[in-house]
Amino acid sequence: MADPTNYVELEDKRLLESIANKDRGSLEALYTRYSGPVYSLAMHLLRDPGASEEVTLRTFFNVWRRGSSYKSNRGSVSAWLFTIAHHRAIDELRKRRRDQTRI
Repeated sequence: MADPTNYVELEDKRLLESIANKDRGSLEALYTRYSGPVYSLAMHLLRDPGASEEVTLRTFFNVWRRGSSYKSNRGSVSAWLFTIAHHRAIDELRKRRRDQTRI
């Protein structure tokens, strides 16, 4: 596990390795680093602050659960993270569309 005082200095890939080992401090550091941009992406797609916050939380929950599924040869940690966020936002848009057709 990483030294808690140095989380801010760790590279994204190292944080993700620690997250895969269930190091909460690493998740907090990654959240601090990327929650704003992830939220902005969700807001751009959803135009809804509450839903964007939910997408942000789901994104990082997914990172916590599946951090070990990241493959560095397929792209950067940030690209992987934004892909997860994009998929969560699209899921929310699809849910809204389904809910509207049921009315």
